[in-house]
Amino acid sequence: IRLIFLDACRDNPLAEVLAKTAGVKGARSGLAEIPIENGGAGTLVAFATSPNQVAFDGSGQHSPFASALLAHMGETNVSITEAMNRVTADVFKVTAGKQRPWSNVSLTTEVVLHKIDLNAPLIVGEATTQKSEAGSDGRNVAANPSGADDAQLSLDMLRQKIPRLASDEPIFFDHPVDFGDPEIDGKSIAELIKGKPRFSPVEGLDKSVWEGKHCDGCHEWNEARLCEQSKNFAANDVSVLRLQHPLGTRFKVALAKWAQGGCK
Repeated sequence: IRLIFLDACRDNPLAEVLAKTAGVKGARSGLAEIPIENGGAGTLVAFATSPNQVAFDGSGQHSPFASALLAHMGETNVSITEAMNRVTADVFKVTAGKQRPWSNVSLTTEVVLHKIDLNAPLIVGEATTQKSEAGSDGRNVAANPSGADDAQLSLDMLRQKIPRLASDEPIFFDHPVDFGDPEIDGKSIAELIKGKPRFSPVEGLDKSVWEGKHCDGCHEWNEARLCEQSKNFAANDVSVLRLQHPLGTRFKVALAKWAQGGCK
């Protein structure tokens, strides 16, 4: 399997030099299409925008295309083609239709980058130390934990950073939720996804693009799709800390709990 992702800056820093070298007035802007030769079986080439079009740089660390990739490439049990569909939809909306990612696909099988069994129980263990009848041996084992113990310790530390909801009551899609955040407390998931985002839907996106607008204008949110996303949070609890959500981290925690209850 070969996956190629090509982003394109809005302004080509080499345009003037290339134009002089080629003896033309100006270098053509835009991202050129790269064909897949010799059948290209098992290949996906993803472009930040359509052929001969330019892509937005964004004002932060990542462009809208890169931010959307980061948001969707790690989603659980989502094929690479579906992930790219979601990337395209997000970028198209946050750029008000000015940028549409495009893919050249020649995959012969379904490719899922993060595949897990959602029915498998989530292992939430406490870091343990082995005890030995010989005190010195026991101390040495505790002082030099195995790689598995190190990973569990790191996981436990991350879990301590997950914010707790204000209530342990079951969460329903259209019922008010006590998030523990005064800005969204008392509102339902159904209500919030039609409201206005609190944070940028894509990292680095200029405020003029998203501030004051409604969430359904930048995300293809509906109950079924949100349920699938929420299952990812439920299956991997620390994933709620991965990227800032337009409605905040507590909203993602609530989504995970909603999914655990069957997305009712």
